[in-house]
Amino acid sequence: MGKKFKILVVDDEAVTRILLRRVNNHFGFETVEAEDGEEGWKLFKETDPDLVISDIYMPNMNGIQLLSNIKKCNKNFKVILITGYSNFHGMLDMCLYPPDGFLEKPFKIEDLGRLMKTLAGNCEGKD
Repeated sequence: MGKKFKILVVDDEAVTRILLRRVNNHFGFETVEAEDGEEGWKLFKETDPDLVISDIYMPNMNGIQLLSNIKKCNKNFKVILITGYSNFHGMLDMCLYPPDGFLEKPFKIEDLGRLMKTLAGNCEGKD
């Protein structure tokens, strides 16, 4: 059996992390979880995930900063950003590295699943 696809979920809301873990389990993906961007960055380096799903607004390091750190290491690495705030467009416009996917909370599980499966299928590796 091959390596299980691993997704790092970074969100300061426990309810969102639980929901995303359940979605990942449904699709047969392994989940690693972090409560903020700083912990997410540490786990990104330690756990070698295949995809990151991150909230934008979090303490310590926000999702835009996490996205930038990840893309500086590997511009081809796939990152999905999520947010429940309507004033995120200005932050995204200032991104040096655009996310590979974006969803506004509340999002439909089907939309997230479709996006994850598309990105999982298009992962070019982490090198």
